Amino acid sequence: MAATAESVALHRAVRLLDAETPPSDVDVEECRVAFKAARGILANALAYPPRRAEDRAAVRTTTVELRGGKSIRLDGTDIENALTLSDALDLNEVACVELLVAAVERGHPPDDCARAAAGIYLRERQRAVESLLRLLRAVSTPELAAPREPALASFVETFVRDLLRGDGGGGATLVGRLVEILKKPAPGTFPTAAASGATAAPYVVQTPGGATSTPGGSAFGGGGGG
Repeated sequence: MAATAESVALHRAVRLLDAETPPSDVDVEECRVAFKAARGILANALAYPPRRAEDRAAVRTTTVELRGGKSIRLDGTDIENALTLSDALDLNEVACVELLVAAVERGHPPDDCARAAAGIYLRERQRAVESLLRLLRAVSTPELAAPREPALASFVETFVRDLLRGDGGGGATLVGRLVEILKKPAPGTFPTAAASGATAAPYVVQTPGGATSTPGGSAFGGGGGG
């Protein structure tokens, strides 16, 4: 998914854990707020919104409602890019539209938006996992990784232990959720019903970090759109 206000604040808060100078009271409070707001991101760091037939149909109608109630109108190339990304990454179709919008907002040219959108998604997932790992290290090896500021260290310890227990997560522990996710096939490793008409040839999505190949269709070169 594209970066949200919560994920941006989370990244800043995690960086503050390693600050060489003691954080101010304002910084400590901002960290508390950021970690609480990002609980869902951290608890589901490896999860991803799946493809849905209803969302695929909505994208094909050319008008899609995004998170927050914003509606966007798509042209033919936008629709093709969104559905190709969805098939290649095994990712929800509307989420792929949001990624394409994020790529446009970051100034990527039309013929590079699909590739850039895939890169945005993969980077955000990586950052979420890295943030979760940093917080877990603060508790598992506090002598090496706990924040220097005592109040922040105490908050992080309580927050992580609550996260591990699954408080506010429907009763499932963090480890239980991760195990459940890891037991499922990775995105793009098998064709699904949503990818109607897919062939045996793989999609290839070229991202800033390399290529991601998944079963489901023809080679993907990264077209753009409005």
